[in-house]
Amino acid sequence: MEFAGRTAFITGGASGMGLLSGQKLAEAGANVVLCDVNRAALEEAAEGIRATGGKVLPLVVDIRRYPEVEQAEKTAVETFGSIDILLNCAGGMSGRCCNNYASFEKLPIEVIDWGLDVNLRGAIYCCRAILGGMMERRRGVIINFGSVTGEQGGGGPSLDYSAEKSAMKGMTKSLAILGAPYNVRACCVIPGPVLTRPGMANMKTLLGRAAEPIELVDFILYLCSDKAAGCCCSPDRRVSAENGRISSDGSPRKICPDGAGERGSGAGVDGTPQCSPRFARPGGFHCPVSSRAAYIVSPSSRSVLTRTSYGVSVPSTSPTAKFSPPQCQRPVSG
Repeated sequence: MEFAGRTAFITGGASGMGLLSGQKLAEAGANVVLCDVNRAALEEAAEGIRATGGKVLPLVVDIRRYPEVEQAEKTAVETFGSIDILLNCAGGMSGRCCNNYASFEKLPIEVIDWGLDVNLRGAIYCCRAILGGMMERRRGVIINFGSVTGEQGGGGPSLDYSAEKSAMKGMTKSLAILGAPYNVRACCVIPGPVLTRPGMANMKTLLGRAAEPIELVDFILYLCSDKAAGCCCSPDRRVSAENGRISSDGSPRKICPDGAGERGSGAGVDGTPQCSPRFARPGGFHCPVSSRAAYIVSPSSRSVLTRTSYGVSVPSTSPTAKFSPPQCQRPVSG
């Protein structure tokens, strides 16, 4: 099986995208470490994976506390020998999770602290605890999660959530730079609306619907696999994750600002054109050489095209698009 002998460490593993990712990785042969604060839900999730023949280790972990994260990493390595995949799935908008929808200027500081601790601090803690082992073993994949709110901004109670999810891109780029010499890849998946809760169904999209969770999970498993070994690129900071999003008046939003770009003329390590690490225009060449970070916009209803500056461009005009190993190509116009 594709992930046989590999171990995935998943936060927020008792529900939602974390649980579904764990189930699918287990089906593909991976050892799965599910981490969550909800003991009852965690045990139920683990039992379901065991019932289908999967290997799973449920750990009650509060990712806001580094000693608990550090101990979970040690327990996982003692049990399975290594951690090869890290999925930082835990998180959520603080106002919704804390049941307080006050506008930011009135939001209790405890609610903001919750968001910072879970969405940002927890992800940093997990990367800190796990990256070193990946570097020693010279193999690993780290998947962080942004949000379309982090790309377009959010008012009211979502201001801190927007900031926290925007930070995922910077952390992912830095992880990629640090991990590159050790064959450790870092990817930031930035979803549009996904049907993990009923409210997502009401968001306007060009495709007329939100993505099903399995559509995003299939994409995540691709990024974790050896097929995505070339998905290791730095992000084009000119690109927006609003691709496919509909504005309030019903018209499509502009995808990328206009502006001069730059395309390198040299050859990459595989003989393909070497792209400039500067801001490439939307029509510039994008080649899978150079850096080892991936900034991936998910194939969901708001995000129908992945673009990166000197990395892969994966056209995904339908949410069930198949992903193949990247080739040097000109991205499809938005």
